[in-house]
Amino acid sequence: MPNEMVEAVAAAVAIESDVETKARASMAGYKPFITHHHRSIARAAIQALMEPNSAMLKAGNETKDVHTPTEYSYRKFQAMLRAALD
Repeated sequence: MPNEMVEAVAAAVAIESDVETKARASMAGYKPFITHHHRSIARAAIQALMEPNSAMLKAGNETKDVHTPTEYSYRKFQAMLRAALD
């Protein structure tokens, strides 16, 4: 069974790596052809996130206004990834 996160990142890699695929990606229901290479890149990208930088840690620590442990984890994860992309 494929890993959901690896597949999602691999799909994004596939779309961003090819102009024609990127153009088709806007079509409803379009799923890019994902290769082993795309999955390898996705795994490497996810692996890189295993070591958060200081901005990511700060963003995670500043997560507030949550009501459940699941919501807290979700918001903290998103805050940390947003910091990684800034």
